[in-house]
Amino acid sequence: MKLLLLSAVVIQKSFGCQGFNTAYSGSHTCLGQDLKCHDVSCILYMCTTTEFDRKITHTYNTYNVTVFFSEQSCSSRLLSLFDRHIFNYNRKILTGFYEMQGLSAQSGEIMRTVDKLDKIGPEKVQALLVEQGISQAAAQEILRFIAITGSNAQVLAALEAYRGRNQVFDQGLEELGLVVKYLASFGVPEDHFAVDLTIARGLDYYTGTVYETVMLDHPEIGSICSGGRYDNLAEYYTDKKLPGVGISIGLTRLFYVLGEQGYLNDGLVTSPADVLVLPMTEDLTAAISFATQLRQGGVRAQVYGEQKKFKGKMSYADKLGIPYVAFLGEDEIAQGVVKIKDMATGEQQTLSPAQAVDTVAAALAQRAQGKPIREKD
Repeated sequence: MKLLLLSAVVIQKSFGCQGFNTAYSGSHTCLGQDLKCHDVSCILYMCTTTEFDRKITHTYNTYNVTVFFSEQSCSSRLLSLFDRHIFNYNRKILTGFYEMQGLSAQSGEIMRTVDKLDKIGPEKVQALLVEQGISQAAAQEILRFIAITGSNAQVLAALEAYRGRNQVFDQGLEELGLVVKYLASFGVPEDHFAVDLTIARGLDYYTGTVYETVMLDHPEIGSICSGGRYDNLAEYYTDKKLPGVGISIGLTRLFYVLGEQGYLNDGLVTSPADVLVLPMTEDLTAAISFATQLRQGGVRAQVYGEQKKFKGKMSYADKLGIPYVAFLGEDEIAQGVVKIKDMATGEQQTLSPAQAVDTVAAALAQRAQGKPIREKD
């Protein structure tokens, strides 16, 4: 499987991240005055497969995903499962080009339209541009420009023909040249990256770096990893200038592919709870108390509070793949015990609450020996 990483980055000489934030959506953002290292880290996040010295666990749906970050390599275990191909570009080139055409006031709208090229094709993009008040000649010139293809050297040579006509364009072209030059220095094989002029990203706050990621075997899924550089976004929240570079992984789409390719470990507990506590009395006090004990012991617990028939409650646990069910009826409460059922084997045990917590915790630890994402032969 090939993984296409479509990116536009500004790589400079300094290297070594000063810090980053990671959100549970699967995103990676670097903030700081000096972004020399952060642009590097975001592209290496997508293209390197080195060992990782920092890990952060994201919980997504029913799988625990461990994404590893290094302050120098910023790599992803998930993306390292696939071959990668990086497409480089810089949004300043588009901004400068539109200024040359006298379309700077409409550049944001044009970029959002051009960003739809892969989805709707050049003819519909041209029609949309004309609807926006752009002349047929200008629309055709825009499509001719973004259609420039070839080797990195060929594309850069074609862009050189526009040099000297706009300062922003020239700055973007210089930065793009650095990308091509330094990617090889970082050990990325030359046939794994190329310049692509069609990457625009639709959001206005991107100022330089933009990148998108698609997989060749699943083009219908769309981007699974995207983001870019935003020099001015933080000004909405502070007077201090805080440029940043961000990257986000689309876990929904990525997990679909992982499942289709057989990478997910079905032997792990992937349910939203480890124990479903079924109160058999109207008073939920005992059930809530036991659920609290389970959580304090590191066991995820859910109290089933709906008034349904017993069969429906068991069906709920079975459907979600919850491995254990705890019964608390009048007899159990009176005796100070809880009945635990292993949903996989059907075995039932009557234990004290403390024993039940220890028993379930030990069993879960045994089942958690494998990794969420398994290696394939």
